[in-house]
Amino acid sequence: MTLNGFPRIAVDPAVCGGRPTIAGTRMRVSDLLEMLAAGASQDDILADFPYLSLDDVRGARLRGPCRGSSDRPRGRMKFLIDAQLPPALCRWLETRGHVAEHVASIGLLAASDRDIAAHGEAAGWFLVTKDEDS
Repeated sequence: MTLNGFPRIAVDPAVCGGRPTIAGTRMRVSDLLEMLAAGASQDDILADFPYLSLDDVRGARLRGPCRGSSDRPRGRMKFLIDAQLPPALCRWLETRGHVAEHVASIGLLAASDRDIAAHGEAAGWFLVTKDEDS
């Protein structure tokens, strides 16, 4: 469904977690705005992403920074750290503005790989592990 007044911007709970995207793509509006803020020109973006149009970039600029409840704070990620990595990694990630939990701190120290992965996925966390099968 496109946003009222923004025909190039869509919101679909099944695409990119319901975050605003360029209609018909998985390109999040927040990603486009971050590229522009980092100094990329419209021409740079169009060259790197040939499936976007100038109207798409303009639409993202008009929409502006996303402040809806479906948007994550810029740059903030959630990490679930597995047992073979030190809990200090959580503290390091937190000093950089992220959220991090170690499996030991949430009662999953002896859990199966499947249970840990399911917990992380259900909570929207990125699993950081040294397991090659995860």
